[in-house]
Amino acid sequence: MDRKGIIISVTAIALMLLGIGIALGHLFPGEGTRRGRSVDGIPSRFEILEAVPNDAALVFCFDGSRSSVRHLSDTSGFLRAFIAPDGSRSLERFIEEISSRELVVSLHNSGALVPLYVARCQHADTSKLSPVLSLAGEAGLKARFVPEKELLLASRSETLVSTSARHLDGGFSILGTKGLPEALSMAGDYPLALVNHLGARKLIQTYMAPSFRRFADQFSHFAHWSVMSLGTLGGDSFRLEGRSYFTDDANLYLNVLKDGTSARDAVEFQEILPPETAYAVSLGFDADTYFAQRRHFLDARGRLDAYKAENQSKKDSLGRTPEQVAAAIGINAVVVAGLGSGETTSDVLLFHSQKKFPGKGEIVPYMTPGLSALVFGEIFSVPEESFTIDMGQWRAIGPKSALEALLTPGKHLKDWLHSAGRSLPGDSPFVLYLSAVYPGMPDRVFRSPLSPLMKEIQGQVPVIASASGDSFRLEASRVMSVKGFGTVSASGTPSVEVPAGPFEVINSTTGRINTFYQNEQLSLCLKDENGKGVWGVPFKTPLCGRVCNIDYYGNGRIQFLFASASSLYLMDRLGRFVQGFPASLGKEVLLGPDVYDFTGEHAYRVMVLHTDNTLEMYNLHGQKPEGWKAIQPDGSILSLPQMVEFKDVKYWLVRTSAGDRVYPLLGGDRVSQSLENKIVKRQN
Repeated sequence: MDRKGIIISVTAIALMLLGIGIALGHLFPGEGTRRGRSVDGIPSRFEILEAVPNDAALVFCFDGSRSSVRHLSDTSGFLRAFIAPDGSRSLERFIEEISSRELVVSLHNSGALVPLYVARCQHADTSKLSPVLSLAGEAGLKARFVPEKELLLASRSETLVSTSARHLDGGFSILGTKGLPEALSMAGDYPLALVNHLGARKLIQTYMAPSFRRFADQFSHFAHWSVMSLGTLGGDSFRLEGRSYFTDDANLYLNVLKDGTSARDAVEFQEILPPETAYAVSLGFDADTYFAQRRHFLDARGRLDAYKAENQSKKDSLGRTPEQVAAAIGINAVVVAGLGSGETTSDVLLFHSQKKFPGKGEIVPYMTPGLSALVFGEIFSVPEESFTIDMGQWRAIGPKSALEALLTPGKHLKDWLHSAGRSLPGDSPFVLYLSAVYPGMPDRVFRSPLSPLMKEIQGQVPVIASASGDSFRLEASRVMSVKGFGTVSASGTPSVEVPAGPFEVINSTTGRINTFYQNEQLSLCLKDENGKGVWGVPFKTPLCGRVCNIDYYGNGRIQFLFASASSLYLMDRLGRFVQGFPASLGKEVLLGPDVYDFTGEHAYRVMVLHTDNTLEMYNLHGQKPEGWKAIQPDGSILSLPQMVEFKDVKYWLVRTSAGDRVYPLLGGDRVSQSLENKIVKRQN
C-alpha cells in the first residue's frame, strides 16, 4: 500500500474531526457524558460495544475483513497515533495478531487518551489464546478473557479493563449514551469511526495544535454522535462519508443550521481566491432564520444576555447592532481563508452579499472589526481585520498584503481545481477546503505525532469536506502538478495498482491451472480447474499483488511464492508453508514479488517495491545479492520494473511519476542520460 496514500487517508479522518465539528460556530462548554444502561434492539454487529465504557471519546470498529486489516496494518503511523500511541513494536504485533478478528478500539480520558482493545475470540479458551495473551503481556497490556461473551479485553489501564468487564456484567456501557443507538442505525460499511461529541473535548486537546484547541468546547456541542465509514484506502485518494445524530436539544449547534442554511453562493469564493489558497471554510445561510435560531441556541447555553449586551455595546459605536449591520449588508455567506505565501499563510475574511457592495475596488481601512466573530462565531474571524476591499458581491477583510493578492491578475482557485479534475460541491451550505501542505501548515494544524508525519505528503493534496443537514462527506486526493500554475502544476499522479487476485497457479501433479486467492477474512484459498474449493488456510495480512510459481527444490514440483507485510512466504500445493518461511525483508512491501532465475539453477532472485518508494532485490531468504544497491528514483514508482536488454546488457526500466528511468542490473544510480534515452526510445 502506498505510504503517501495512507497518510492522505488517515489525515482526512483527522481533518474531519477538526473541520466538520468545530468550524461552524461559536460554541460553549458542555455537560459531560450521559450515563445509561446497554439497550435492546442494537444490531448484532454492534453488540461488541457493550464492553466499551460510556466515557469513550472516539471508537474505531473493525470487522476482520480485508478492508479493516488494511487500515490496521498501515505503516504511515497516522492511525497508529490513535490506536497505538506509544509506538512500540510489541504493541503493533499485538494489534496485528488481533486484526483479523472483530475488533473495537476505544479511547478514554485518563489524563491522556488511553486505548481499550476489545476483540471477539469465538470458540476460544484460555489455552488457545495463550499467544495473544503473551503478546499483550509483552506490550505492557493488562488483558482479560471473558469466556461467556467470547471477548478479549486489553488496555494499559487495569481500571479500564475492570470497568469494561463490569459493563459486560450488566453495568453502564457506551450503548446507553444518548443518541448512540440512533447514530448506529445510520452507520454504513466497516471500518467505522464513532465520535462522541459530548466527550470529545480531549481529542482536540490531544491531536490539534494550540491555536485550534480553543475550539474543543465547540466540537463537544455540535451533535450527540457522528458516525463515519472510513472508506477504501487507495494509493492517491480517499473518500469518507458519515452522518451526525442530534435531537432537538437547543444546546446542539446542528439545530442552528437545520433550517437556517442555504447552499446558494456558499462556494463562489473559489472565483476570487488565488490558486495558492491553503484552506477555506465557508457557510451559506438564510440570514433571518439563522440569526433567530442562533439566538435560541445561545439562550439554551445561558449566553444570550451576554450576546445581547455585546451587540448593544457595538451599537453605541456603530449606530446599529452587528446583526443589523449584517442584515443591512445582505450577507448570505461568510468565508475564512488562508492564502499561501512561502513559509506562511495570510488569513482573509470574506462576506458575500445578495447585492453589490458599494466600494470601488480600493483597499481602505476597515471600521468594524469583530463583527463577524460575534455574529457568525469565532472561526469566522482573522487575526488582523485592519483593511477591507469591495469586489462586486464580495467584501474581503484582512491585512493589506493579503488583499493585494486578491487583486493580482491571473487564474483563480476554481481554475486550479478544474485543471486538477476537482470541484467544490455546489449543493452544500458548509464547505471545508484544504489544499497543499504548505511548509508551516502541519505544525499550525496538528501536534506531534501527527504533524511530522503530515509533512511527508508531497505535492498538492486537495481535501474537500462538506455538510448538509446531518450528513457530511470528505474526499482527499493527491495531485502532483497542474499545467499553467507554476509550482501548483496538471494531472493527478497515477497510483500503484496492487492486484487483489485471484492468481493463476500451476498444479504440478496435473499440469492444470488452479486459482489461488485471498477471501474477505484474509484466508488463503485454492480452487481447482473446475472452480471447486481445495483448501483454505487462515492468514492475517493482505497479499501484495503477486503470487509466483517456483520450483524451490528443483524436483519438478511447484510452490507458490508471495509477499505480505514485510515478509516472503512459500506455500506448497497442499496448503502447507515450506520450512524456512516466512523470510523477513526488514520493511513493508507494497507490490511484489517478481521472480527471476538468472542462472537456470533455481537460484531465484525476487524484486519488490517497498512502501518507502524503493525497489530492492533479494534471494528467497531475504538477503540482498552481493553488490546490489537500492533503486530510489526522483518520482513515485508506479509499478515493478521491467527487465530490458540493450546491446546484450540487461537493465531495469522503471516507470515513475517523473517519467521512465533506467538503472543497471545491480541497481544504484541511473545510467547516463544518452544511454537512458536510447533504451527508453527503443522500449516505447
